[in-house]
Amino acid sequence: MGAPFLTALTVPLYLTHTLWPTAPPLGAVRLLAVLALGATLWTGPLLQAFGSAWTPALVCPAAAAAETTAPLGEVSRPPVVQLAVCGAAWAVLLAAATALLGRMTTHR
Repeated sequence: MGAPFLTALTVPLYLTHTLWPTAPPLGAVRLLAVLALGATLWTGPLLQAFGSAWTPALVCPAAAAAETTAPLGEVSRPPVVQLAVCGAAWAVLLAAATALLGRMTTHR
């Protein structure tokens, strides 16, 4: 994942925080959580574009369910939960993308 994509996520986050006076505090955890969410949402369609739609179709709803039900158990603060869940989902999708795209083609 390239720097332009991460910049495209980071700049609006800082602008929104600047323009929204009652925004939650912007710290490293919140920034990393947004970047992990962006990485997950970028890797899922990448896998689908290369013919592996089942992996993101299973991982993303599972991550959404985990993040949705976490506040019910009062596990942790929302940014920490989002960072953990999106980071884990991205790690699974990254492993799938590496397995799919990292192998050599048959003509080599």
